[in-house]
Amino acid sequence: MKASRSVSGGTLGAPPVATEAGAGGGGTRVGEGKEEGRHGLLRVVSGCMAPRIPAGSWVLYDREREAQPDDVVVVGTDDGRTVLKRLIEIDGVWHLTAARNSVPPVPVGALGRILGVILTVTHRP
Repeated sequence: MKASRSVSGGTLGAPPVATEAGAGGGGTRVGEGKEEGRHGLLRVVSGCMAPRIPAGSWVLYDREREAQPDDVVVVGTDDGRTVLKRLIEIDGVWHLTAARNSVPPVPVGALGRILGVILTVTHRP
């Protein structure tokens, strides 16, 4: 795969549909938040992406930005949760992974749908 390719809405060209309930583990869970226009703000409530994104942080994300390899993305899971994962490529296939290696990477569509790309992390809203 060329480095210039990106993911828009979760896969190359179309949003993924989850195919397995609960695939890929819990992920970094997020709590309260809000959306305005193309941006959203979420509070991180678990530490699976620490130290890069510790629990208690707030993340600003862009719902229209195309995800690139190594971006941290907001994922809406098929069971209604919202989690943060890092986007990686393995053998030409897009996968989602956590900062900790306790859970193996899963293909994007197996976990849910990419809702946006993290722009910045802060400790205050």
